[in-house]
Amino acid sequence: MALSYFFVENLEEKKIQLDEDTSKHIISVLRMQNGEELLLTNGKGQKATAQIIDDNRKRCVVEVLSGETEAQSQPNVTIAISITKNSSRFEWFLEKATEIGVNEIIPLLSERTAKEKFRYDRMNGILVGRHGCCRSLKNFRH
Repeated sequence: MALSYFFVENLEEKKIQLDEDTSKHIISVLRMQNGEELLLTNGKGQKATAQIIDDNRKRCVVEVLSGETEAQSQPNVTIAISITKNSSRFEWFLEKATEIGVNEIIPLLSERTAKEKFRYDRMNGILVGRHGCCRSLKNFRH
């Protein structure tokens, strides 16, 4: 079975404590245990193989075994898009843009933007989720 990808901000440390949502997904949903391996990525072209050393549901700790950097093989693609009134359409766009390998997405607020509130945390969560599904190592956050 292929190893699962998970997003972490910093891959520089030898031991990494994962956030609560990721820990819950790994331990409760995937039912992974101490000693099992997974892949970590920082969304900037780096990935690392890690092993679970503390399988706590709220604060899973992994130890980095090896790491590598992926060479960029495709051109950088940046899309700037106005936020739509209907959030589900914008979420759909984020999913599809991530799937096709867009490096950077810039949400625009203009004079005629119908929606003034932008839930950055929710949109970032969608990007992180799609990023893991697509096994992309590119920079995808803005």
